[in-house]
Amino acid sequence: MQTKFRAAQAFFAVGDIKQAPSYHKDVFESRRRLSGPGHQETLASQYNLAVAYENEGDLEKAEHHLRENLKFSSLSMQWRKEDVARSKLRLAILLLGQARSGWALNLREALYAILGVDGVHGKPEIMGVGVDGLNRGLMGWFDLNVALWHGRTTGPWSDGEHW
Repeated sequence: MQTKFRAAQAFFAVGDIKQAPSYHKDVFESRRRLSGPGHQETLASQYNLAVAYENEGDLEKAEHHLRENLKFSSLSMQWRKEDVARSKLRLAILLLGQARSGWALNLREALYAILGVDGVHGKPEIMGVGVDGLNRGLMGWFDLNVALWHGRTTGPWSDGEHW
């Protein structure tokens, strides 16, 4: 299963975003069946599946998996606040891309709460630059820090065009 997970990431990293979703889906479904919906590896697979769907243009499936990921994220002690924040930021970006800014703004506030940012100091402007600006930078930061926490040192998995 881990080999298939890595293969899916490799397909995505080299820009083959048509292959990645089927691999991620297989791994996610197997992990969910074997380990349950709240296991950290299941959550990681589901997050990656959502990203693959988003980049393939299937925003409905991407949103479904991100929302479900957030729902079950409280079940794992290994799913850190950065993991949850990354899922919330990804969902906020997805919703912004669909002109659903009300939901995105609520997620932004939840993201600030996760990061422990108060209402006056230190708030990064997540919504102001758009999907290709600061949000991309924040996504890269979260991807790198989550990868490092989980023992992966390869940095963000992206081909530079898809993220």
